[in-house]
Amino acid sequence: MFKPRDRSVSTALSVEASNATHLGRILSPKLAAHPGESGFITLGDAHDAFAARIVLAQKAERTLDI
Repeated sequence: MFKPRDRSVSTALSVEASNATHLGRILSPKLAAHPGESGFITLGDAHDAFAARIVLAQKAERTLDI
């Protein structure tokens, strides 16, 4: 089994820290409407999927969870 070495520890932002970002404020009501759930949107076109990743990375204020 592959075990990465010298890997830094990572953690997700707290809810409070996430809600302090622009994207967090936009998504907060949607997340509150569906507690305990997660969601995703599939994009059938590779160019659209790449463009969406670029836009989300540009809008990120604190971290990129990739």
